[in-house]
Amino acid sequence: EEPTRVPMASSDTIFILAFSIIMLNTDLHNPGVKKKMCLEDFVRNNRGIDGGKDLPQYFLGDIFEAIRDDEIRLHGSSNQAGDDQVIDDFFWEGILLRSESIDAFSTTERLLSEAPPGTTERDMFQVILDCQPMPMLTLCYESIPDAAVAMQAMMGFQDLARISAYFDNSETVSGLVRTIFQYCCRAAAGGTV
Repeated sequence: EEPTRVPMASSDTIFILAFSIIMLNTDLHNPGVKKKMCLEDFVRNNRGIDGGKDLPQYFLGDIFEAIRDDEIRLHGSSNQAGDDQVIDDFFWEGILLRSESIDAFSTTERLLSEAPPGTTERDMFQVILDCQPMPMLTLCYESIPDAAVAMQAMMGFQDLARISAYFDNSETVSGLVRTIFQYCCRAAAGGTV
């Protein structure tokens, strides 16, 4: 059984491999290329890219087969099978324009009340909680003297509490309220409120 993950020596390996995949895709699927690259060529082209070492043969073989069998296509391009379904460039322009107008995430009553919590959203929030964001927020709040960072950390505590309440996660809400209250008490005792 081959492992599903392949450790790489550095981000340079990933960059070089990504470029190599683009070149492979072009080579295999561009009708103007007469002599198509074979697996051995692809493996040879990627020799020594991982800090002087070779990536595993099975890994490169899987990549080769995936690209050979399923061309990477950009928006606005059609596949060679003559499929008429072409993604409209205006669609992507709309997405890009909307992304420019999206501000930093913040929870609001409207956002949290628009739809009931779904299983996917609950699972996504659980992944965030499993990463234990509270110690990181605490570290940011306590150890970085920048007031803007402290405010962002406090907003993070508040957002976690709101979303936890939305998902009826009372244990997390209680812990977050306790943490926020402790910080408020410390600030009041220190005369900084």
